[in-house]
Amino acid sequence: MVEKTEGNKNIHIYGFEDQDFLDDIANYTDPVHHHQKFNSMFLDAIAGGHHELTPENVEGYLKRCEQKAWDYDIPALNDEVQRLLGAAVKKGDG
Repeated sequence: MVEKTEGNKNIHIYGFEDQDFLDDIANYTDPVHHHQKFNSMFLDAIAGGHHELTPENVEGYLKRCEQKAWDYDIPALNDEVQRLLGAAVKKGDG
């Protein structure tokens, strides 16, 4: 998409998938929405021209995203989900 829209002054593509806050399940209000406090962060970044993807930086960005995916601690996430499910069952919410 970055390559296809290059030269269009009215199209800007931003990427945040390489940011650490995405890795913390506590930053989400449900499975698809992030915590409200990040709205300001996104707006400030866009207003300041930060995190914009360009043909010059998209390859490095994608490499960082891929490395974060490889480095992600899936067993720790599973442990936390299991702990929360166990607590919900004990409480009678599960």
